[in-house]
Amino acid sequence: MAKHFHNRRISLFGVKKFILFFVFLSTLVKAQTTYTTVAALQTAVNAAASTGGTFILKDGTYSNASFSFTSIKATALLPILIKSETVGGVVLINDSRFNLTKCAYITVEGFNFNSTGTNSLVKLSGCNNIRFTRNVFKLTTTSPVKWFYVGGVFD
Repeated sequence: MAKHFHNRRISLFGVKKFILFFVFLSTLVKAQTTYTTVAALQTAVNAAASTGGTFILKDGTYSNASFSFTSIKATALLPILIKSETVGGVVLINDSRFNLTKCAYITVEGFNFNSTGTNSLVKLSGCNNIRFTRNVFKLTTTSPVKWFYVGGVFD
């Protein structure tokens, strides 16, 4: 018994929908860039405040690294991920810290906090939807210090 195959024609409308779908997906996928300095990473994050993205800090030891972000309003669809190259691979020493003010939808992942300073290691002021995940807090200071400080909304 012979099988008959019918020529299937793909409609132009179907092809347009398919192409439009992949164009839409490509706008959601952001390249991951690895940075070798805190200043370069911070500049890139500030520039991508409304577009989101993944920002990777090269493994190594960073002394007195101050990650300070203000009014970074990422969204649930376009979040910002700041991470170390490998989990625990970025070691923050001396007076290193994160300070986020009026920020949203930022995740910080994989840092090793080994600070000796007296400032708060992580300070969130007026933020929402911020996540610190897979980080290590192993302090060598003998002075009292706030590991994680969360403050409310202010003007």
